Amino acid sequence: MPGDLPGPADVVAQMLFVQRVVLISGPVDTEQAARTAASLMALDAIGDDPVECRINASSDSMEAAFTLIDTIDALGVRFVATATGMVAGTMVGVLAVCQKRRITPSARVELREPTDCLSGLASRIETHAQALDGRWHLYLHRLAEATGRPFEHLESAHRTGTFLTAAQAVTWGLADEVASPGRR
Repeated sequence: MPGDLPGPADVVAQMLFVQRVVLISGPVDTEQAARTAASLMALDAIGDDPVECRINASSDSMEAAFTLIDTIDALGVRFVATATGMVAGTMVGVLAVCQKRRITPSARVELREPTDCLSGLASRIETHAQALDGRWHLYLHRLAEATGRPFEHLESAHRTGTFLTAAQAVTWGLADEVASPGRR
């Protein structure tokens, strides 16, 4: 049946998976983060060669970020990330925790606070807001640990919304190097 055939995106994802490459792209929600984490864990289980990741993504979800950050932290293989296009919101933390971090010359990084829509009973909203604030501080501490930047500096940069060039991302400790064209 035609509906049962894999689409071009599925074929590309399968080809990349065989090469131990995973893409994190577009707006990342908890479902996409869970699928990506499962792919990373599968690659870890089937071999000891490094896993490469291309990140061109944004997210305001703390849960999506921690799903990926915690998975990367638990991997038993080397994890190499290359930032392309724009890495924004909580996906910046995903880039920052990788063992080897490259950024392409034209890529940009956007530091920003996550957003969340809360509704319901006032007491539940307050509880949820406190939990979200706790997760946000945990995220910033993890980012400070990965980059060597002071927590307060990162908190301020996220609050005001800060855009970084590739060279600035290296200076900030979010990437190790600006990738040279054609270099893997």
